[in-house]
Amino acid sequence: MAMLYKKAGSDFVSTWLSVAQATVDLRRFLSDGPLDRPVKSKQVVGVVDGANKVFFAFDDRLIPGTLRPTVDYTDVAIGSFAVTDAALGIFTLTTAPTSGQTVRARYYFQYFLDEELDEALELAAGEITESDDITTIASGFKQAALNFAGHFAYQKLAIKWAQRMSQRFLLEEEPLNAEILTRSNMFRDIARDLRSAGLDMRDDFYKRHGRRHAPSYGMIKPNIPPIGPRR
Repeated sequence: MAMLYKKAGSDFVSTWLSVAQATVDLRRFLSDGPLDRPVKSKQVVGVVDGANKVFFAFDDRLIPGTLRPTVDYTDVAIGSFAVTDAALGIFTLTTAPTSGQTVRARYYFQYFLDEELDEALELAAGEITESDDITTIASGFKQAALNFAGHFAYQKLAIKWAQRMSQRFLLEEEPLNAEILTRSNMFRDIARDLRSAGLDMRDDFYKRHGRRHAPSYGMIKPNIPPIGPRR
């Protein structure tokens, strides 16, 4: 059975010394930093009937301190609203909007939690070194690893948004329904493209070094003689 080993000494240079360092690079690669995804003004989810005060931003994982709701396109005063759950995009108004008013919000948000990116990096490592330790990735595989990790991150995100199609509270209005489907399809396409790029970059690295898609220098192939009676 073939076994992999890591080259010792100066021949092996790790791309990342820690998972945290890799996560920072992956978030930058995916443009998912705290100020990368602004929403200037967007319809929120919730009944406007003069009694309801609780609303949901369309996007989850709001950046703390960035949400600002509006009623009839006028900013709600600071202190007259509170974000009760940034991860789910839930906020509460002090005064319930009256029937017929328009409630919108502006904010920044992120697609991915650090834990999700850590998981994506583990899966990406398996595509290159057959290990779940991203710190074993050699420096020549950095871009391939980032593309593989991006693939797994967006693949999971596509599944999440597809599942939202069955969540009734987000289907109260047709524009929201349409955007959920559009995002799910978009995330699936991004995941597919990232995987294709990762495969090309991984294989191209070996081709440039005169190898055939696999690190033959890192393979130990024991010679096991046939087992049977001697004559």
